[in-house]
Amino acid sequence: MLSIAEIGSVSIFNTLWSFLNNLASPDSSSRIESDSYDTDSLSSFGSKEETVSAVMVNIREVFLTTSVFWRLVFPVVLFFLLFASHSHAGQATLMWDPPEISTDVTGYVVDYGTASGTYTQGVNVGNITSYTLGNLSDGQTYYFAVAAYNSAGAESEYSNEVSKTMDIPNSLLTIKKTGTGSGVVTGNGINCGSICSASYTTGTIVSLSAKADTGSTFVGLSGGGCNGIGLCVITMNYATTITAIFNTNIANYLIVATVNGSGGSISPSGTLSVSPNGSKTFTITPRRGYRIAGVTVDGRSVGSIYSYTFTNVTANHTISASFRRS
Repeated sequence: MLSIAEIGSVSIFNTLWSFLNNLASPDSSSRIESDSYDTDSLSSFGSKEETVSAVMVNIREVFLTTSVFWRLVFPVVLFFLLFASHSHAGQATLMWDPPEISTDVTGYVVDYGTASGTYTQGVNVGNITSYTLGNLSDGQTYYFAVAAYNSAGAESEYSNEVSKTMDIPNSLLTIKKTGTGSGVVTGNGINCGSICSASYTTGTIVSLSAKADTGSTFVGLSGGGCNGIGLCVITMNYATTITAIFNTNIANYLIVATVNGSGGSISPSGTLSVSPNGSKTFTITPRRGYRIAGVTVDGRSVGSIYSYTFTNVTANHTISASFRRS
């Protein structure tokens, strides 16, 4: 017959063993039934004190084994690669599979850092299996791992580690040509001409210059810090548009002014250039003892006049003066 002390020890043991079994594995098929610990095996410990001591030793061993067991058998597997795009520079999206073993997973922790195996930052993301990290430095390599945790706060071992070097965003340079003429804008990586846009790594320094085609004049560059006809140096920290202006050279018109004989002068004289729609005035002066005999414009007489003005010039012209003795 069992003593009161032995009955109490069996009850304590069975109760605690059942609790630890449930903590170690929710799968009933893997539990060790407390019935296998019969009263004969327990009574073999001897006295009440020896029995309780032995039971508590077993409990401690089972508890420690349970805690370690959960960490070892509960890894999370990252099955993806990270991605980051230009439109989401400084971000990385992670996805993972939940553990295959049935456990009371209540959430996940995403840890990361800039050295393999050393995770200096972490985010408790809750019970989800994907997460996007932001505010990551351009050009920096990051290393990521995920761990799961249960309702008791115990964490699994880390998942496999994945890494990603964040992209350095590019900045787009666009050249726009305007005006009535034509020409070429060139710089490192761009020749506009034909190709008038180029993508540069942020921070790239670009030097731009322009040359007008034959029959055109380069008026200047504007935008993005450019101003005027000289060399323009810009730093590509963002999308930038530069405007280049080329205008067609407009041919001037010629007026030829001459004098017949030596009785006087016309001023100005010779072959003169006049801008389109421009004007030009000529003065006719006889020498002493002479007077103006006549003035012709484009071969037609305009009389014995002392002055003549061409206005709104749109063609070449001639003017000639003649004199005779008074």
